[in-house]
Amino acid sequence: MLRVSEASALDVADVAGEPDGTGRITVRQSKTDQAGEGAVLFFGEPTMRRVQAWLAAAGSPTSGPLFRRVRRGGAVTTGRLSDRALRRIIAERARAAGIEGRVSRHSLRVGSAQSLAAAGASLVELQTAGRWGSPAMPARYTRSESAARGAVARLRYAD
Repeated sequence: MLRVSEASALDVADVAGEPDGTGRITVRQSKTDQAGEGAVLFFGEPTMRRVQAWLAAAGSPTSGPLFRRVRRGGAVTTGRLSDRALRRIIAERARAAGIEGRVSRHSLRVGSAQSLAAAGASLVELQTAGRWGSPAMPARYTRSESAARGAVARLRYAD
């Protein structure tokens, strides 16, 4: 549930693998954390494997940007991907995966919140996972999913 700006700001040193194959990333600063208190987020094993594969393809860097520019011939540079480039890549990958419609800079966060809500996450869990300071945004993003599991739905239509 990273913001594009948070993803593009990640450094290799912000990623830590765990013995069980999962990982943790440290978001040093964000739109809602201007003081830079930071947040530690979970990477599942499949995501951690992909990050490790990317780092291997990038020449196993030990410092600098995590997400780097790639030249036309496939050479990975030391330059950081911009927010704009990362948004374009996300939109391209979404199209390649058959996701139609507009993919915005908020799509990853909104879509993740909606998936979590559909899986039964509470508003507090959504707020925590998305690092929202107030419950207003996750409630707004998940209003359709929440309606389907709200009090009326449980009372009138529970199995």
